Amino acid sequence: MKIETKPKILVVDNKIDTRDFIKKILEKNHYEVLISSSGEDALTILECSDQIALILLNVMTPGLDGFEFMSILKHSPKMKQAKVIVLTAVGEEQIIVKASEAGVADYLCKPFTKWELLARVKNQVMLRQTKNELEYCNRKNIKLHQKARQEIIECKRITSKLEEKREILTHQVVELTADLKVANKELAQTARLKDGFLASMSHELRTPLNAILGISEGMLEEIGGPLTDKQRKSLISIEESGRQLLSLVNNILDVSRIEAGKMYLDIGPVFVESVCQSSLRLIKQPAQKKQIKVFSHVDNIANIVQADNRRLKQILSNMLSNAVKFTPENGKIGLEIVGDPEKRMIHFTVWDTGIGISLEQLSQLFKPFVQLDSRLSREYSGTGLGLVLTQRIAEMHGGSVSVESKVGQGSRFTVSLPWHEE
Repeated sequence: MKIETKPKILVVDNKIDTRDFIKKILEKNHYEVLISSSGEDALTILECSDQIALILLNVMTPGLDGFEFMSILKHSPKMKQAKVIVLTAVGEEQIIVKASEAGVADYLCKPFTKWELLARVKNQVMLRQTKNELEYCNRKNIKLHQKARQEIIECKRITSKLEEKREILTHQVVELTADLKVANKELAQTARLKDGFLASMSHELRTPLNAILGISEGMLEEIGGPLTDKQRKSLISIEESGRQLLSLVNNILDVSRIEAGKMYLDIGPVFVESVCQSSLRLIKQPAQKKQIKVFSHVDNIANIVQADNRRLKQILSNMLSNAVKFTPENGKIGLEIVGDPEKRMIHFTVWDTGIGISLEQLSQLFKPFVQLDSRLSREYSGTGLGLVLTQRIAEMHGGSVSVESKVGQGSRFTVSLPWHEE
């Protein structure tokens, strides 16, 4: 019987009130917490303890500072698996940047709330558990494939001697066939485990995220009483981070469904103007925040298209969100829909006056989890999954995606879909 163990968290901070605050919260939420007041003491704990899932580290701890500690951690075969969340103060952006370059998983700015702490810790622990389970499934898959391959090779060798040892080989072939059936059954079971894992990940990640978003929205509406400016700012940060993570989870699940051939389209008549306005509303607030002007134009003849309404909205939202993300303040973005009666195609184009894409980078554009330029990743966060989904969903509709871009001038992304009104 598998015994469930509490995830181990190591807290490294020279301030006892901070350590006690974190320890009290995490232990109430079923984590095992180890505490340390210095980097040297923390290394000793790591050497003596197994399976520490996460380290909460104050980089300004006296003695062995946080960056020296992370360097030692990175080069230690035993300790490098532990993820690090840096504890720092508001306004210490340089420390956050330096910590990011050193490979930390996340950061928390003091003072932080109980909900911020739990959200960040649970996210990292869940990611570690997910990674471990995926690695286990991959190892099992490799073994099964190797076993099947070896048995197939053996079958071919035996078949070449069939005339010489017909009776003996007939018996062996029956046995090998049975083994192959077992192997195929195990492979099918592995596929079911993967599907179950994805469903579990969907539930285990979405449920707490939706709870966090619901609570933060309610608090922002001052259901529990008036908020200070500082509290409102923190809640807005929690809500934005939660929505980003929820979007990432949804994108990962959608890519997995497409690759497994389990995403299906609900094709029906879609009113183009309606889905465009709905998509534009989703980026209204972030565009206003950056003082970006938004333009739109829908061709009079492009009224209705046969498509999956939800997936078409997902395509437009992904392209518009990218346009806002990669366009500087006071820039411009636009959405244009044009019908081509001769080719029976309808073109959905999103343009911007953003940073643009070089010719060398275009070949990497539709690869999952690829950031086009690592130097930009600190300013423009993202996984690259949005464009991958856009391309895959367009292809499922029988369409395509094209790109025109110039560095420093902006980009034009066009999704072309077959135009069937009925």
